[in-house]
Amino acid sequence: DDNDGVLDINDACQFVYGTYCHGCPIPSCQQGYAPSCPVTGAPVCVNALACIIPQSNLIINSNTTFCSGIYSLSNPISIQGDNIKINCNETTFNGANMNTYLFYINSRKGVTISNCVFEKFSFGVISLNNVNNSILLNNTFKNNPLNFALTVYWDTYNNLIENNSFLNNTRAFDIEGSFNTKVLNNLFEKN
Repeated sequence: DDNDGVLDINDACQFVYGTYCHGCPIPSCQQGYAPSCPVTGAPVCVNALACIIPQSNLIINSNTTFCSGIYSLSNPISIQGDNIKINCNETTFNGANMNTYLFYINSRKGVTISNCVFEKFSFGVISLNNVNNSILLNNTFKNNPLNFALTVYWDTYNNLIENNSFLNNTRAFDIEGSFNTKVLNNLFEKN
């Protein structure tokens, strides 16, 4: 994010150069939304309600509310901070174009992901690795073929998976090497 006019690893947008925000070009936003430059990371589109339109390679380092809608991303969303709440606001993520997890969360604590709908992810949706004291709440995982919709792996402690729906997935989720992860009041159908 050095905005020095040189496309390098210090820029938030490492594959395209721009001068709008942190070495990135100005994003193309749909009607009713405007570009916004966060303190760090790539620029995003926001509306009057201060929600953010999900984009490929989005970096989240503070509490975030997504704008409701249906989004098909080709690259993951990165969570780069602790004690972050992500409210999807009933956003649907369609993973038909993804070859990786939408959220690969590693070495974090206090992350909450709520009110999301995830469908058609063949690789997986969320992977928690060495993640502690985090919450997955009121999400729907549906029609996800091939891999686990949710994986909770190694050195992951004191997490809560509550009030989620797992519907018509090839495999709902996998928990390995996780301690004191609570799975409460979830709905499982046709997994």
